[in-house]
Amino acid sequence: MQSTMGLAPKGFKLTAENESLIKRFLENALPVSERMDGLIYDSYPAVTEFNESVTAGSPYPLGRVNTPVLVVHALDDPLAIAGNVQALAGLLPNAQIYALPDGGHLYFGHMEEVTSKILQFMQSHIGN
Repeated sequence: MQSTMGLAPKGFKLTAENESLIKRFLENALPVSERMDGLIYDSYPAVTEFNESVTAGSPYPLGRVNTPVLVVHALDDPLAIAGNVQALAGLLPNAQIYALPDGGHLYFGHMEEVTSKILQFMQSHIGN
């Protein structure tokens, strides 16, 4: 595979399974023109200026989001800067961060763990 489109950390050794995951991801994500709103939303953790613009009076009053939120993040994700992800999660009053030490944007090698954590989080909030 020529390009990982930033989905894998620099120097990350891709297995055939990882390459297949990237291919499936890109098939669903492209063409970008058909998912521009989602792309803009997805870019928030990567843009420091967004975090600085989120205030109580902004169009994005995240401090008023009372729904429990699980933020899953790999610390080596080249598309979402760890500090920005943590800052954004810090604006949400009921956010919980689940940080993985590695795995890049697609959580390579951690999918079962992430799925389990998401299910556990959802089950702990059913009926709340």
